[in-house]
Amino acid sequence: GGKNLRMAARVVRAKTPSGGRLLCLDDFHLPRDEYPRNTARRVSQVLGSAFVQAMQQLGRQDGEPGARLRPGAPLPRRRVDAGGGAAADRAGDAAVREALDAIAAARLANGYSGLIHNPGHNSFVQQQDIGRVRELGAAFEFSPYIWYKSPIIEDIEQAVQPHLMERWIPIKDALDAGALAVAGSDWNVVPSVNPWLAIETLVTRRPPGGHGEALGEVERVTVEQAIEMFTINAARQRNAADCLGSIETGKIADLVVIDRNILQVPITTVHATKVLMTIIEGEIVYNAGHTLQN
Repeated sequence: GGKNLRMAARVVRAKTPSGGRLLCLDDFHLPRDEYPRNTARRVSQVLGSAFVQAMQQLGRQDGEPGARLRPGAPLPRRRVDAGGGAAADRAGDAAVREALDAIAAARLANGYSGLIHNPGHNSFVQQQDIGRVRELGAAFEFSPYIWYKSPIIEDIEQAVQPHLMERWIPIKDALDAGALAVAGSDWNVVPSVNPWLAIETLVTRRPPGGHGEALGEVERVTVEQAIEMFTINAARQRNAADCLGSIETGKIADLVVIDRNILQVPITTVHATKVLMTIIEGEIVYNAGHTLQN
């Protein structure tokens, strides 16, 4: 399932013996015929047998290092359609396409299991692949919270063609196509898992507080859409929307009380939202000491 896929991604992001850091293979934007063979070979020279073994766990039958599930290879049910939806870290558009190809192959071989598989990150996605997620009954997990200007963005901008950044992390495209989209922090890659910061910046595409240059502004979403990504969409991805994801009669009483109505306050203040109370299964497990009225 997803654990094997995530394991491979973690191996690739390991530190080198010299103390440097390697990007996940899927972070390279390369033509399809170049990806991931050449890059995989260079990284495998550093990481050695651990990397090769991780790739073999992903269905590579020939032992060659690589960062993809081959769409044409058989995908046993135990690897893709058991236990929970499979998740694969995919940032580059070639990697995202191959993840979708692998999901399509699994659906063809095993039928639709009801599990919702997802490529993770999805920093770059070809327009023709956006609609495939809905067709496959899959999801996009967009992470980490770097859909606004930050130090890592400067490095990415230097590595790719400028026009690619216009659709950086194409969340609006995905929602417009009817795809199931959820948000992820990719903790501990980002300094904070604060969902209020993420919701604000999904809407503004600017650093918290609304200052600075916008990033991928055409991919801005509404506050309502951003909230849904963290709530009902996440529940749907887990096949748990019948009991989680919204406040409705008959659902589990997991909810928070916050200090402002984020649908009404200026969007640039949403990142400062504070939780006053947390309720899990109807029981108050956190209370900031405030007296609640009405």
